[in-house]
Amino acid sequence: MQPPDDLHRLQNAATRGDIETMIDLAISVAEKGEISRALAPFEEAVAAGDLRGYRARGLVLEALGQTHEAREAYEAAVEAGDPEAANFLGRLLRDEGRYPEAEHVYVNALASGNVDVLLNYGNLLADDLKRCTDAENAYRQAIAAGDSQAHCNLAVLLDEQGRLEEAQEEYERALVTGDALAHRNYGLFLIERGKVEQGESHLRRAIEMGESCARLALGDLLLNRGQAGDAEEQYQKAVVEHVEDARLHYGNFLSRRGRLIEAEQQLRGAIDDGDEGARLNLGLVLVRQGRDKDAEIEYESVLASGDSNGHLNLANLLRERGDIAASEAHYQAALAAGDTLAHDDYGLLLQRVGRLDEAEQHFRAAIEETGDADARSHLEVLLSTKSND
Repeated sequence: MQPPDDLHRLQNAATRGDIETMIDLAISVAEKGEISRALAPFEEAVAAGDLRGYRARGLVLEALGQTHEAREAYEAAVEAGDPEAANFLGRLLRDEGRYPEAEHVYVNALASGNVDVLLNYGNLLADDLKRCTDAENAYRQAIAAGDSQAHCNLAVLLDEQGRLEEAQEEYERALVTGDALAHRNYGLFLIERGKVEQGESHLRRAIEMGESCARLALGDLLLNRGQAGDAEEQYQKAVVEHVEDARLHYGNFLSRRGRLIEAEQQLRGAIDDGDEGARLNLGLVLVRQGRDKDAEIEYESVLASGDSNGHLNLANLLRERGDIAASEAHYQAALAAGDTLAHDDYGLLLQRVGRLDEAEQHFRAAIEETGDADARSHLEVLLSTKSND
């Protein structure tokens, strides 16, 4: 007897009303081209009065990359009175950079008495809108409403403002609630203040409690201590446990140690996982392997995705190739996009072609805007050259 396929399992889960299982199975069914059949059980759930069907439909559509349709599903869920839907809609709008619309969603939810959005509203205010006072108020209201996770978020906010005693108090309150992420964040807080042993203890406790993202921080701590082997073990475990940015992190570690083939594998894995920015790091690894054309393709892909950070890497590559005009165009584009790190490298190009006054301006801009030590050395050499002339 053949085991049931995903479509039959989806139908069985729908009969049980098991929404979480339905979501996973529906994504699997939709990825095989059966989108309408994958979504049908959620529509039936809504028709039967289960408002979770709207939200679940949105999650499936979002997983398939259909963000417009997902947003419509979340909006329908909010309109229908699903109290959890506002958090999903607000988060999607944040991911799309539509911060005022996300705030509107949260404010409306609060006006209707939905205090469950306070934590995410605080995150929007703190991380995206940079309204720290409003964020603090939102977190404190969330705590008053019983959201213990808000202690950790408030602690991070207070830490960033230099209110260290208050931050420590909030971290300690978060630890009492059993928040694993609080152990990780408090560990970093202590390490930054020279309490390395205590900090490490909290990182390890976070890992024991299942907060795998602490492995990257622990790996960095071990690496700085000279325990490269132990650090690598943490990075490898983070990759296996699918920690966000773990492949990028591990790839950079391997690159710094000259293990370029392994680094390339990890960075390509990061790209496969959806991290387009890892193409910049991959390009640097490819250049070190003498594969300039392949690196150029990666940088062009970054630019094609709308990420202006590719300009500087591509400019440096073209400069070394001797393509002065194209290199200069990319340096200028990098600076126009606000990448002040481009000043020093652009100065080197200008110095190479004899445009010394312009080179001096860019070296000085690099020093003023970024404190670049290399730019200071380059400026000293340039001034010496000009005085000898």
